[in-house]
Amino acid sequence: MQEKGFKEGLQAALPTALGYISIGLAFGIVASASGLSALEVGLMSLFGLWWFSSICHVCHVACSC
Repeated sequence: MQEKGFKEGLQAALPTALGYISIGLAFGIVASASGLSALEVGLMSLFGLWWFSSICHVCHVACSC
């Protein structure tokens, strides 16, 4: 039964994963066309992830959710 739940979850997550892949490819194409290096793109991704998680934390604390 647990294996069936995993497969259903995997099927449910597939459209979201494909969406992230397409956004990542589009970002990579634009970054490459703009002349950014792989290091710069990686740092932008890490900084964006850090910034987004800190904003979410602040909102979570402010809302007392």
